[in-house]
Amino acid sequence: MASYSSDIAHAQSVACRELAALTGAHTRVVWVQDQSAANIDTLALGRELKLMGLDSQDGRGERPILNDVQNYAKPLLTPDGKRVVYSDRFSKDVFVVNWDGTGKRRLGAGFAVEVWADPESGETWVYACTQVGKHNSINFKALKRMPLDGPARWEPVWDKSEISPDNFQLSADGKFAAGEFPWPHGGTADLVKRTTRKRADGCWASLAPDNSGLCWVFDGPHRNVYFYPRESAAGWKVSLNTAPGIGGHEVFHPRWSNHVRHFAMTGPYKVKTNTNVIGGGGPEVEVYVGRFSEDYRQVEGWAQVTHNTRGDFHPDAWIAGGEKSEIAADVFKLAPAETTVADRWPGSTAGLVFLWDNAADENMIAGAEGAEPKACRVEARGKARYNRYFDLDCTGGSFVAERAGADLLEACKKTNALTIEAAVTSLRADQSGPARIVACSSNPNARNFLLMQDHESLVFEINLKPGGMATAKLGKVAPGKLQHVIVTYAAGTLACFLDGQPVPLSAKVQGDFGGWAGQQLVFGDEFTGKYNWSGRLEGISIYNRALMADEASRHYELFSARLDNRLPAERLRIRAKCLEVSQIPDPRTIVPYRRALIVNRYRVEKVLQGEFDGRELLVAQWGILDKAVVADAKFRAGQTIELTLESFDDHPELQSERQIVDVESLDLPWFYAVGK
Repeated sequence: MASYSSDIAHAQSVACRELAALTGAHTRVVWVQDQSAANIDTLALGRELKLMGLDSQDGRGERPILNDVQNYAKPLLTPDGKRVVYSDRFSKDVFVVNWDGTGKRRLGAGFAVEVWADPESGETWVYACTQVGKHNSINFKALKRMPLDGPARWEPVWDKSEISPDNFQLSADGKFAAGEFPWPHGGTADLVKRTTRKRADGCWASLAPDNSGLCWVFDGPHRNVYFYPRESAAGWKVSLNTAPGIGGHEVFHPRWSNHVRHFAMTGPYKVKTNTNVIGGGGPEVEVYVGRFSEDYRQVEGWAQVTHNTRGDFHPDAWIAGGEKSEIAADVFKLAPAETTVADRWPGSTAGLVFLWDNAADENMIAGAEGAEPKACRVEARGKARYNRYFDLDCTGGSFVAERAGADLLEACKKTNALTIEAAVTSLRADQSGPARIVACSSNPNARNFLLMQDHESLVFEINLKPGGMATAKLGKVAPGKLQHVIVTYAAGTLACFLDGQPVPLSAKVQGDFGGWAGQQLVFGDEFTGKYNWSGRLEGISIYNRALMADEASRHYELFSARLDNRLPAERLRIRAKCLEVSQIPDPRTIVPYRRALIVNRYRVEKVLQGEFDGRELLVAQWGILDKAVVADAKFRAGQTIELTLESFDDHPELQSERQIVDVESLDLPWFYAVGK
């Protein structure tokens, strides 16, 4: 036992030297340590925690900053590294304490998410918000700030949306931030223009501490971050589970330090529970500090900060001189530039009421002069999910637009005009019901309009007064082929355009929207179900005005530009024996996630289609959709099945999804199951 203790002491002494060597400067790290026997308080929800710290120069190694065992949540080092700000989830208060444990005092009510120093005045501010809902809720609102020193005075900062406290980080000038607005919509916020930009679904969004605007979003597998330059259309992946001792397992709590090259995180997470490995925590979870390469395409160096037998969570790192560091402009040269607004679909936004391009887009409608922009969002129901171009795959489910029905009712009744635009890919020719593609309805007997598929026909139905429901056939559906559809109505004139070209219509449609009522906007089904459409949707826009032929052609031109580089994913069909399975957890245990992939290991017995020269592979397939277990995803070791697969790397939409990985050999090729 004495030898074991001396080994830990030696490792802690070495940690100080390794940390200083990695950062090249005086470094401090703060975190919380679970004192319970379970070591599972990864979210700092309980009362059995200690506030811990390590200073690379004092030779003391890991030590308590405060000896009291209680709740300490999200500790944050002040910009000068001399103090720690933390929150108490039970008293719902924010506190500050000196690095040596003296001078503890209450700052006020709230939950602290950031500490920032004004570069002009030097004044330090604490940013805090208020929790919404239960004790373990990740939804917070009413972001405000107050000076760390001097008379307490709270100033409002952000009230446009809820945010997640993991993370919220500011740029050096305090005008730009990264965070979840709200979870899982990771991205950035311009605090001056009061606008947000979604970069990806995920968690632990973090921002470079300079003014470059480079942010990251942590992925669903909890192994990688995706970087997004401020002025770029896309980003790149950097793996974080490459540190010595992590062994490719999950990591958590990634947070940028005050230096642009360094960040903190915790790991490895590999304790299997009936929920997930993050919830399992465990005594092996340690604090790490990493250093990005100069081009920010990989992590080039690591230092393990902690060496103990307790779970260590929620780290923050401070490096002397970090406030002077900046990301070089060369880092952004390889990033794809943004397109101009004029060259970006949908083009004109006059009369735009609803906009949903794809799940990777921010889907924002710019406000009129002086008005704030509006975010348009959808929620998957049933077996609906996103596809490889972040489009809506409605097969077996639907997507419901948040609060869009009321906006459409108000806007369209003012003009008695409507335009629906969507890129439609039907997956079957024999759909009837008729199957709902776009429905503004509450049930089959209460609807404002419907875009549907009836066998091979595209059909539009609209509620007009005084005649009631009017129906028109818009043309033929081409299964498996993307078709750009625009249907537009105003002043008794109905028109349709397929792939930018007008379609002759014989139906005479007359009337106004006096019979419209408040309805739901649903994609892929009725709100009440039973009319499911098997197909994919993207590029959805709805206007309260009619589009002319030249506009329809321009919309198709702008949308179709993205199709030039699209190639179908290569498919592999195999007969395989299941060697290891990941157990599907109770859906209640993965909240706030609503969907989860399970990853199983297979041995290939026969290649039925495509090429594969290996013996074993890993397959990710849906185990939970819309908070319900997928029945046909339950496999057992030893079972032989046939699978249709595509490379996991060909499905970037999966990067933000929760993954349940209970199998070994994670270096095997990864595939995604697209069918049996």
